[in-house]
Amino acid sequence: MDRRRFAMLAGALGAESVARAAPDGYTPLIGTQGTQGTNSALYKNIRYDPVKDFVAVHGLLGNANVLVVNPATQWRDVKALVERGRAEPGKISFGSGGSGTAGHLCLELLQTTTGARFTHIPYKSTSAALVDLMAGNIEALFDFAITSGPHIKSGKVVPLAVTSAKRLAPLPEVPTMAEAGFGAVDALSWGGVFVPARTPPAIVKRLSDALDAVMKTPEVKATLDAAGSFPMDMPHETFQPFVAREADKWAEVIRRSGAKLE
Repeated sequence: MDRRRFAMLAGALGAESVARAAPDGYTPLIGTQGTQGTNSALYKNIRYDPVKDFVAVHGLLGNANVLVVNPATQWRDVKALVERGRAEPGKISFGSGGSGTAGHLCLELLQTTTGARFTHIPYKSTSAALVDLMAGNIEALFDFAITSGPHIKSGKVVPLAVTSAKRLAPLPEVPTMAEAGFGAVDALSWGGVFVPARTPPAIVKRLSDALDAVMKTPEVKATLDAAGSFPMDMPHETFQPFVAREADKWAEVIRRSGAKLE
């Protein structure tokens, strides 16, 4: 391949550019749960279709959130938190790194699937929300394991469950949402490689096979483990339907929650 033309683009503007690029395999997109799963439902002015305008080549990595609470709350499982959220709607303050972020969407998924209601407090960053959680200014937060992990070990925050289908390597003692009795709260932040729609199948296969080989190397797995992530073993055949399901799932969550961004 001509590496001078191999431009890696990210974000909504990057996604729009790739959607309109020549379908020759030379202009891939590193797409995310945001660009391909939630942005079209959150924003009014997205000028591409996250499913129809792309071919999903291969998954790259996934991250799950961990639901953490301030120790003073005395909640030690998800059931207790949800029951309080049902009994006293809006009483519990739930932080996030900002409207439309992974933590906010996990909160909306928790609300729409359980009927509990919380007060969302959006911050400028998840780290700022985490500081306020430890200070007792908010009571709960969905955060990435890599940032909450040290504070979980020190006892400054208490983990209730992770949003992945399997337990996370950095937090093996923390149950999944399914193990906690809330299997519908299944949420990943993920990334993968996409190319424009109408890219020939032979090119898609070549790219998918190459990425599949790289993602299976011990070096990649070790690097992702160290970052609190995990490789997504999803070549084109499984990644394409996964992305379609994610787009539908989050569009419904956002519709039911009423979350919108300008």
